[in-house]
Amino acid sequence: MKGATMSTNYRKGDKDQAAAQAIDGDEKTYFHTKCGADEWWSAQFADQHMVTEVRIQNRLQGEENSNRRLQKAEITVEGQFCGYLPENTPGVGEWYTVKCEKPVAGSNIMVRNTLKKCLHFTSIEVKGLRMEQGGSRGLNVVALDQRNHRVILAKAYDTFANDKASEDMLKDLKGLRRGSIIIAAVRDEASKKLSKGAREFFTKLGSKEINSLGFRDGWGFLGVKGQDNA
Repeated sequence: MKGATMSTNYRKGDKDQAAAQAIDGDEKTYFHTKCGADEWWSAQFADQHMVTEVRIQNRLQGEENSNRRLQKAEITVEGQFCGYLPENTPGVGEWYTVKCEKPVAGSNIMVRNTLKKCLHFTSIEVKGLRMEQGGSRGLNVVALDQRNHRVILAKAYDTFANDKASEDMLKDLKGLRRGSIIIAAVRDEASKKLSKGAREFFTKLGSKEINSLGFRDGWGFLGVKGQDNA
């Protein structure tokens, strides 16, 4: 992560508790905002990411009351909700894990307090999938294990030029276990050799637009595999 910023800066003496201290790799440092409503911290990713989990480490110093200030803090990625930190965060130096309700894609992360308190922590880690810029022609598909959001499939299918692309894609998708999270998007052109069976598969998953996908149309999908034959 890079380019860390925060809403306000709470200074103690001549010590600058800046936003970058949450990503400097030093457990002994931490950033610190002023105390109030909607205080926040944010940073940029080097690339687009599909975020599945965020871990935040509480500061190592301070009184018990200070270490409770992470409680109920909200985590968003590119403005999209990921989750909340626990209602109770008293542990000095303790790591707290938030698993996103669903994978969220973006190039920045924000942690915002929901109570009228200061905001501070010493370290943050983000888990997920780095999204390749551009992708490949056809349908680009990523599948995640619903239990832990681990990537179990990441592949492009050239349904513009390859006669077997739809067949290969269906074989891979039908082999996924029930509950798998499926993310798909068109790059360039994906309709020419997209089979009826492939369109029916995504229709069963809940897509309302796949059957009308035409030449060089854009299309994106995020859903959960809910049937053994779909």
